[in-house]
Amino acid sequence: MRYEGDFDELTCVAKPARVARVRAPAVIPGVAYAFRTCVPVCTSEPVPGSGEELLVLVTPKARWVGATAPWLKLQTAPHVGLFTRLIVPMKKGGAASTFAHVDRAEALGFANRLRGKAGRTPDLPAVDVLQLGFDFSWPEADPLPIGIGFVGAVQTTVPRPGETPEVN
Repeated sequence: MRYEGDFDELTCVAKPARVARVRAPAVIPGVAYAFRTCVPVCTSEPVPGSGEELLVLVTPKARWVGATAPWLKLQTAPHVGLFTRLIVPMKKGGAASTFAHVDRAEALGFANRLRGKAGRTPDLPAVDVLQLGFDFSWPEADPLPIGIGFVGAVQTTVPRPGETPEVN
């Protein structure tokens, strides 16, 4: 659910003006979910009428994010709280990529909160930090965008000159 409206900081009272509900399918089961939304949305920056849509990804709380999004603020100040919300613009004939570095413990906790204690634990590499990567394209002839999500290991130590990096 997404609520938009006014929040009075003095009284700590919120008054919703609009409510949106969407079911976000898994891009990486148990770890990342995505949905498309029309422009304009809230304070989005794409030009209205541009035929652009926003692709919104929901992942575990991230340490670091990167994206092909043209808005620097989405990389330097992404939505991070109990989860991370990554937003990339999409339109026919376009492509986008984004990633998030996530602690493995955060990813497992995220999956457990979504699925409950009896849920299936995602099969994740046994490393401290994971990279959740996403690549999307929307060919002109296709009615919908296509994409892929993947999980990789992030090397958290830098090798000394002359050393071969350890691959996890």
